[in-house]
Amino acid sequence: MSSQIAAVPAALVLAEAANVTDLVTAPDLPRTAVWVLAAFFALGVVMNAISRSKKERRMAVVALALSALSVAVALRSQSRSADPCLFGCG
Repeated sequence: MSSQIAAVPAALVLAEAANVTDLVTAPDLPRTAVWVLAAFFALGVVMNAISRSKKERRMAVVALALSALSVAVALRSQSRSADPCLFGCG
């Protein structure tokens, strides 16, 4: 249950960094938060991979996908900061 509660803020951070939502007015906050989230998921990869539990070792693949996708969003959000018009303004 606690991981489901944590998933909601994580989804909001990713949506904000990907410019899907416009809830935060500070432009640097979502970009920083998504990097923190990517690092958190990367730590999850390591922790799941060294676990003794087979189920947790299988979850390392999921954590790896989450980490990679978070890094992709973070990189895209940084490149988008220079050009705020994703699909063209006008």
